[in-house]
This record gives sequence, structure tokens and C-alpha cells, in this order.
Amino acid sequence: MDIEVYTILGSDCAEFVLFEPDEIIQYAGVRADWCADDAVQLSLANAGRAVFLPVGVDGFFRFRITTGSLTPQEAEDVILVERRCWLETNGHDLRFGGLETLPTGIGGETVYIYEDEYVTIPCDQGMYHVEIYRLGKSLEMEDEIENAETADRNQDSDSTALPSYILRLMPFAPGETPIHLDVMPSLGLSHNEVWMRNSNGDGEVS
Repeated sequence: MDIEVYTILGSDCAEFVLFEPDEIIQYAGVRADWCADDAVQLSLANAGRAVFLPVGVDGFFRFRITTGSLTPQEAEDVILVERRCWLETNGHDLRFGGLETLPTGIGGETVYIYEDEYVTIPCDQGMYHVEIYRLGKSLEMEDEIENAETADRNQDSDSTALPSYILRLMPFAPGETPIHLDVMPSLGLSHNEVWMRNSNGDGEVS
């Protein structure tokens, strides 16, 4: 099944996550912040149950999630690549959104998740490499992206704009085994880049 999703999403946790809701529920804790700990995230990542994307700052970003190739314009704008992430799916829909869109376990705290906080992605059963590309577009001023978010995110409302991040899913080869992570990948903005992104262009932070 081909995947091609272009979306604008925000997070108040400075982190996004790709996962299969029907499967991750068995790992979920009862507290709303059960997955904020690095050790928990590392365990889920090595189990193939979630791919975490820390961006280093709250706010809105443009994302492309695809099984296809990068365009020449995207490839030229790439500034960082992470190729060690992977995901095992059982044929249920995937969800991509801020860390706050993760559900809690049975009997856990109630988490109010609205449909405009994430995208749902149909995906065939299997094991997938998830390559993450960070583009220079990640430094785009947040107010520009947030204004664009008022359009319909799921209708390719601004597909001509380069994304901030690209998640590329590729099936495992027969007999291939995943890489074990010792530490969580870092794809977030540096302190200086956060300042640049939040600047209004004249050196003042908006």
C-alpha cells in the first residue's frame, strides 16, 4: 500500500510520534505523561511499536509521510537524516501526532484527543524502516506555519511548500533484522535554531 500524506501538526510537548494505536495500548501507562521518559521511549522504539521525533520546541511543523522518494527540491534541502528507526505494524491504521496524542492504558487518566491533533494513516501489516529527514524548512517561522494550519490539513492545502520533516516508510527485506538503539535519536533544533525560528526576523522574539 502506497502512503502519501502531507500535513501541518502542532505539539505542546516538543515531540511527535508515529504509532499503531490498537497495538500500543498494551504498553501504555495510566498517567497522561507515561511516555515522557527516555527509557520508556527507547523500549518502545526497540520493540518497533513507536517512532519518536523530538523537534526541540513546541509549535507547528509541516510533515510529509510517504513510501515514495524525496523530490529533488526536498533532497537538496535535507540537513539531517536518521535511518535507524523502524516500526512493526499489524495492519491497523497508524497515527501520527504530538506526543500528547498517545493513549493511556486501561483504567488510566482520561486524555482528550481531538481529530485535528493527528493524522490517521492506513498501512499494510509488516515491518518498516522509518527514515526521518529534517529539512531546512524546519526553521520556518512558526506563525507562518500556524496560519497555514487554518486550511484543511488533509487536502494537500499547501503541498507546494517544502515540509519541515519527512518520514519515509520502506518495508524490511526478507530475513532482515532491525537495529537496536542504545540511545534515542536526536533530530531537534538547537537552542540557536529555536531562537531563529521564534524570531520575527529583526532579532526580536515574537
